[in-house]
Amino acid sequence: MAAVTKSDSAISYAGILPEGSLGQAGWERAGKGVSLPLLMDNNSGWYTNIIARNLGFAQANYTLTYYNQNGTIAGSTSGTIPLNGTVRINQAGSSMPTVGSSYISSDQPLAVLVEEYKSPSYMTYNAFSGSSSTLDLPLLMANNNGWYTGIAVRNNSSSATTVTVTYYPASDYPARNPESLTAPAGGSATFTQIGGQWGSAQWIGSAVVSTNPPLPIVGIVNQITTTGPPGMNYSAFLHGTPLAVLADIRNNVNGWTSGQTIQNVGSSSASVTLRVNGATAWSGTIVAKSQQSFYPVPNTSSGFSVSFVQPEAKAFKRPPEGNFRTTVAVIGAPRDQFEDSDRHRHSGW
Repeated sequence: MAAVTKSDSAISYAGILPEGSLGQAGWERAGKGVSLPLLMDNNSGWYTNIIARNLGFAQANYTLTYYNQNGTIAGSTSGTIPLNGTVRINQAGSSMPTVGSSYISSDQPLAVLVEEYKSPSYMTYNAFSGSSSTLDLPLLMANNNGWYTGIAVRNNSSSATTVTVTYYPASDYPARNPESLTAPAGGSATFTQIGGQWGSAQWIGSAVVSTNPPLPIVGIVNQITTTGPPGMNYSAFLHGTPLAVLADIRNNVNGWTSGQTIQNVGSSSASVTLRVNGATAWSGTIVAKSQQSFYPVPNTSSGFSVSFVQPEAKAFKRPPEGNFRTTVAVIGAPRDQFEDSDRHRHSGW
């Protein structure tokens, strides 16, 4: 399943597609080189597992290299994965630093996800077979009924770059200053939306991550609550799309409710329509780089479960380059799907 995004522009898929397929998000496509922007070994009780599946045509021979945040190599390990087989690699007690990243090279295409866990919480994100010099983050939070977010960015290049996070508040929330850090070659940078300029006021918004000089990066967002064990996360978007289809939306089904966020990643305002089962549930304007969040999804009531939700975006005007397509990045749908997801038992969107 998942979120298939189609606008007048690219198409993004949540899920893993074969190497060489048309998927463009970077984390939905298997590859022989895979980047993992965040791994942990007892980071305040948080650990990670890597799960890799061989989607090739023969046994896979792989090498996993761990990197410190400063870009130096912390260690490596090699192994094999049978055809159509899976391997699980736990970072607990390995050569992995407390916080770092990794890169996997293989002679066969691999589909890779990372589990982040601190009992009883489990979160998963898809690793990246592609990269971009900019990343789109549809949902960030600070002091949101106990929820806040953290961003991890990995520099996939052989040169250092300055990573800047530019924040775009949702409607009725104040502006926040951009934040910048240096990511060394092969290293990483982390940003948290807690303390400092975030203070104690509630904030919800989106962000764009850029690099100077422009170099390839990948990243994820963790969503953590200070009031309980659950957590959520998603892989950053390398591309947007004018149409997104979410295959599973729920409202209080066995205690689970879906939240949905739509970010306009285009350069001009977009007219966005959200349809549930073919009927318009919401329509409005999202300015460039900003977002609109829903919890629960509009026009759903308690016990509601649907298998087709469709946000669509259209640009108001033709940009200078002559491409009149406006793109959106969408997160949403159940956590038990293999995707970037945001279903939870908590309010406060």
